[in-house]
Amino acid sequence: MTDPNTDILKLVYNACDPQKPATDAQYVDCSDVRGQESFAAGFHEKLRYAEDVLCVLFTGHSGCGKSSELATLANQLRRPHPPDGYKRYYPVVVDADEYLDRFDAGMPDLLLAIVAQLGKELTTLGIDTSGNVFRRLFGDVTKFFGELSVEEAKVGWGMGNVEIGVKRLRTDPTGREQVRKALVPRTASLLGEIAALFADVGSRLQAVPVAVGTAHFDDFVLIVDNLEKIDRFDGQPPGAESHRTLFVQGSPQLRGLGAHVVFTVPLNLVRSPSGPLLLSTYDEVSVLPMIKVMERDGARFEPGWRKMHEMVESRLASIAVGEAVEAQ
Repeated sequence: MTDPNTDILKLVYNACDPQKPATDAQYVDCSDVRGQESFAAGFHEKLRYAEDVLCVLFTGHSGCGKSSELATLANQLRRPHPPDGYKRYYPVVVDADEYLDRFDAGMPDLLLAIVAQLGKELTTLGIDTSGNVFRRLFGDVTKFFGELSVEEAKVGWGMGNVEIGVKRLRTDPTGREQVRKALVPRTASLLGEIAALFADVGSRLQAVPVAVGTAHFDDFVLIVDNLEKIDRFDGQPPGAESHRTLFVQGSPQLRGLGAHVVFTVPLNLVRSPSGPLLLSTYDEVSVLPMIKVMERDGARFEPGWRKMHEMVESRLASIAVGEAVEAQ
């Protein structure tokens, strides 16, 4: 006979999976017990006054809520009716875990992932992505994507297959190496093409039809999540050296995209001797604080505990915990 308490614990355990970002309905603003305003609110405010594109690094301890904050930022950016003085942006969210091999990643892989995800989003909005720019960017590498299945082939050349192909490279070391050999010699020109593409995307987004009374998109914001989990980059030793290669040596490429962008970065790199260099290289390095639950003398910090309870309750609101308890 099944123990009903075990069933309830399973429901609670899976509803509170820290690997799953909070949805819009589940999000709880914890800024009052983190000691600073939410990252989403702060970044949105910077966009309001920025005269040039922003390139921001975002970090925090594993499981502290970075992905939930980024999902909330995306929701705020796309609001149909932004507050007075704010513009509306289309968020392009790239999950690095879906595109990159954590233990063998390179700059070409990242650039392809960004453009592939952008192309997918534009297709969703009904914007034509079959033009020369996308064909130039992917023409030299599509032959390394491997054979597509019958169902995939029905999609045709378009961005659907490009996205599938780029994601497939994550599990194809031979294909990744071939793509890198094709792209590394033309990294500078590739960045120029991407920047030109991004500049064009802004004007095309402004022309996307919207519902009556809804604000048009002014531009887009690129959000690259889970990039801090890359352990080995560009053939460097795992860990700190790879992190420096990606975020310090690779900063000209990351900053050269010509778009508003947020990259997640390892906290240990921000706290390392390279931290001041990151601060002087990027427009901001934002650290998401942990939620305070204890005082220094060991006493409970009640506001923090109440906030944690609120977070758990928000995750449980959509599951039948109450029904399971009543059934006991």
